[in-house]
Amino acid sequence: MFERVAATTEIDRLYSTSHAFGLPNLRLYSALLLVCWAAVGARAQPDLPVVRANTPIVDVREGDRLFKGEWTISPTVPLDIYVPRRSDDPATITFITDVESRSFAIRPGEKIDFVFLLNGRDSCRTQIWMKERPARRVPGTPAGPVTIPFRLMGGKPHVQGRINDSSTLWLLFDTGAATTVLYPSSLDKGVEPKFDGTVLNAGTGGTVERRTASDNRITIESLFWEHESAIYVEKKHDSGDGIIGINLFDGKVVELDYDGMEMVIHDSLPEHAIAFACLPMGFDGTLPTVEAAFGVGDDQTAVSMVINTGGTGALMGNESLAMSASKLHGYSIVGKAQASGVGPRKISMDVVLLPEFTLAGHTFHGIPMLVPAREDGADVPAVNAATPRGTLCLDVLSKFNMMLDFKDNRAYFKPNTRINEPIRAKVSGTPIGLRVILPVVAMGVLGYVVFRIRSAMSGRHAPTP
Repeated sequence: MFERVAATTEIDRLYSTSHAFGLPNLRLYSALLLVCWAAVGARAQPDLPVVRANTPIVDVREGDRLFKGEWTISPTVPLDIYVPRRSDDPATITFITDVESRSFAIRPGEKIDFVFLLNGRDSCRTQIWMKERPARRVPGTPAGPVTIPFRLMGGKPHVQGRINDSSTLWLLFDTGAATTVLYPSSLDKGVEPKFDGTVLNAGTGGTVERRTASDNRITIESLFWEHESAIYVEKKHDSGDGIIGINLFDGKVVELDYDGMEMVIHDSLPEHAIAFACLPMGFDGTLPTVEAAFGVGDDQTAVSMVINTGGTGALMGNESLAMSASKLHGYSIVGKAQASGVGPRKISMDVVLLPEFTLAGHTFHGIPMLVPAREDGADVPAVNAATPRGTLCLDVLSKFNMMLDFKDNRAYFKPNTRINEPIRAKVSGTPIGLRVILPVVAMGVLGYVVFRIRSAMSGRHAPTP
């Protein structure tokens, strides 16, 4: 896992949900993608290694993991800092452009400078900084798995922790984010971040410039992390005081037990994982994905889905997924929704019912999914070139106890005591997140049911809602 830090940057994805919708500049899915700094028209410095490119999108390989399209060359600022996955061991980082690839061997704590040369004329000075280290144990605490109780707040899993010298904070554990987020209430509780930069946070509803702090200490139970970056989001989009993403748990196995309301951090896969269904875990950028399927009976279509514990509702999909579902298997549009995130605007969505949706061997029937709204008068959703993809949100995820193995890239699911509870509309009066008014046209029910689905969505990176 990696993040990008800079003094003035662009977050390409904070939450995975925006990526699922195929929205422009919201590749969310959403953890922290910061765009490169460079001087427009500047030539590459001759004393630094040069990596040539004719297109700005760059793949990055860290060890055995390839991050497709995860770096964007933007010759507008003087420096961009690439932070690799956290490790105590040396690493090899390879940048792969449409012209060539170049590898850099780096040690923990080391910095390496080089230059991207775009189209033979625009240079972007880049620095690899291996600053982030794995979690440490608080002195005097025992070895072994670390159990962290969590509470559902707004339907989302929150843990208690501290940042810097703060009092106790409630922090959303969001697998759809790959950075730490601070809300105003965290400052009221004594976080006192040292702001030293800004980012252009391109999230659901638009782009907003926000402040960042690059050096923070995070403590959760008996684990702590030092020199962690954080973004300050002044528009609170959650019940807690901030967000922690999956970037803190590189090389760990994260278990979420909704029956016991516990999050357990393992150094290796526990023996009881044998009772879980195991799925290969891919990555959409830096955010974890698994394969699910939709269809009718034996006619099923596979789709990659981001695992997003920061998103309420059941499923979200991009335009290509909506088109595939409509043409191949059919669905019913039952209403409209408005998606809101950290941006200033709302996005129109359709609420559809999929006949069947299968995850880890369990099939859900008549499950709701949010997709980009159809154009007026169109028979099918507008089509873009994106691969069909979507997002698994909490109405589905909370019906499984699960483990995410960030060592061997596997996800484990086991139905819990919630598995047979129906996925219902949520009635609420205060307009936050997503407000959906569904005309109920099936099953002979007359009238309208007003319900709301709250969604944590943003441009990330993460991912950040």
